[in-house]
Amino acid sequence: MNKHIIAILLATFTTSVFAADHMIINGKTVTMNDSRSTLIQKFGKPESGTAQFSNWTVGNLSIYANYSPKGLTQFSVNQLNNAPSKHVINIEGKTITLGKDTIRTATGKFKHACFNFDEGRQGSTYTMTPKTAVKNKLNIVLETTADAYDVKTISSMPINGFSFTQDAAASNQGCK
Repeated sequence: MNKHIIAILLATFTTSVFAADHMIINGKTVTMNDSRSTLIQKFGKPESGTAQFSNWTVGNLSIYANYSPKGLTQFSVNQLNNAPSKHVINIEGKTITLGKDTIRTATGKFKHACFNFDEGRQGSTYTMTPKTAVKNKLNIVLETTADAYDVKTISSMPINGFSFTQDAAASNQGCK
């Protein structure tokens, strides 16, 4: 009997910890359970959008949400400048701060992640997708976009965007 109670308590505790993935943007908590109406309550009327998507500019942030009939499918936050901020994403109890943490420091917080590097004419984008225990087709992507043309340099620059998305994560730099 005691073993069953301990197993139930352990299952309840680990489920609630892993279900805690969220962002705190301007003091508002955002999860994939949010809808268009709850995001409008949190951030006000979008600058543009339809029933399928919304765009906001809030302070130093560009915020984008995409919806399907089943709910939120993507929520992205990108800084307009690289100033350190108080905007965070919580992934399985580990916090990443926008404009402060780097992909290099984030790598030290997660056991497994996949990486992607895209080089462009006006800069590069390096992304990290931590592998989480949440099995809801959710990918969390941490992104650094900068005028850097190699992985070593850009991995040491502050993360300036993160998102929840149901899209498959690209990983041309492999997974660890």
